[in-house]
Amino acid sequence: MKTLKILPLIMALVIMCSCGSSGVAGGFDQPVSSDLPQQNEEVPPPAEEEFPEIIIDEPPVPPDTTVKLSIVGDVLIHNTLISKAYDAERDYYDFSPNFQYVKHHFEDSDVVITQIEGALAGSDWAYSGYPSFNTPEDILDALKDMGVNLITLAGNHALDFGWKGLNSTYNFLEEAGIDHVGTYLSREERDATNGVLLKEVKGVKIAFLSYTYGTNGIPTPDGKDWCVNILYNDYLTYFTDLNADAIIADLQAAKDMEPDLIVAITHWGTEYQTVQNGYQEAAAKVFLENGADIVFGGHPHVLQPMVMRSVTTVDGEEKEAFVSFSLGNFVSGQYYDYTNLSAILSVEVTKSGESGNTEITDVSYVPTYCTNAYQGETDGYYVLDIYEAIEGYENGQPGVVDEALYASLQEGLNDIHSILGTEFDYRHK
Repeated sequence: MKTLKILPLIMALVIMCSCGSSGVAGGFDQPVSSDLPQQNEEVPPPAEEEFPEIIIDEPPVPPDTTVKLSIVGDVLIHNTLISKAYDAERDYYDFSPNFQYVKHHFEDSDVVITQIEGALAGSDWAYSGYPSFNTPEDILDALKDMGVNLITLAGNHALDFGWKGLNSTYNFLEEAGIDHVGTYLSREERDATNGVLLKEVKGVKIAFLSYTYGTNGIPTPDGKDWCVNILYNDYLTYFTDLNADAIIADLQAAKDMEPDLIVAITHWGTEYQTVQNGYQEAAAKVFLENGADIVFGGHPHVLQPMVMRSVTTVDGEEKEAFVSFSLGNFVSGQYYDYTNLSAILSVEVTKSGESGNTEITDVSYVPTYCTNAYQGETDGYYVLDIYEAIEGYENGQPGVVDEALYASLQEGLNDIHSILGTEFDYRHK
């Protein structure tokens, strides 16, 4: 039959196709690449894909910032200084000669602080010294020229010319563009600031507060107990009952402003006493433990010690703080023992660019001596750097120093060292 005849042919074709198969599914021959590994040949791992290295730049650490605070003792303008300063041709009181020999010490200071004892009540009253001080407002020109840019107003003579004198003082400082702290013209202003002046210097925020122990027996005007920052509740009598609650509230307000530094400036202590008393120590403790980093004191008319203190605050912070109990008189007409001796005190603080913390990094003082109208070759009241004045005399340089004043300067330097020590003396550092 025909069917049987073609079967062998079909069988042969099937066998031929099976023998030629490459084993690829579908039974069709496929081309073989020479790049493929042969049997038993090691297969290399696939090459890792190369990516560019990613470098993340760390933000640069800001540099440290150093701020220099300088403070001088009280500016106490007696009648003798007023008469010496008067220039009849200009009808002007020129106090710049009083500071000409020490002005250079403030050239690198960022903040220069002082207190004018008394009021700038203006010419509606006669200009006068003790017991009620009405200092000619022209003195602000000399102080500003010296570098003063902050004046504390909370002092025992703040109300010598009453509410009107306090207003006048405040307004003269506003006109001069000099910052001030310690007195206020309205309750709203006092409440808005809580008695705190916040200054930003080179990016460092500094909070300043100012207080006085009393007002020479003059009560604050009726309904205006907020007009002067006062340390003691019994400010008209014994100065023993510290107004701690109010002080702590002010310091808390200062801390809420998140400053880098808090500075308290106090008018306190016993006149003509060259050591601090227990009430000063107690007040300093409250200031430091509640946030103040520096306390600058005045009022006694003579120098009192300055010290670094290790403090643990009410918030548990441990820090190094600084207290100067009194810088005495910077310039005055007084002639009692030590009243013509003072110091230009400078405190440097540094804010770390890395951590943002601020700490005291240097303290130094320049010993000063204020001449009076009966000393020296030139008649007047001049603040002198004692070292420079002594060296000028020894080197034959012209100036105000004669032989008698030269001896007084040497004695004065010894007295300053006996009160302040030499640790912070700028010539001993």
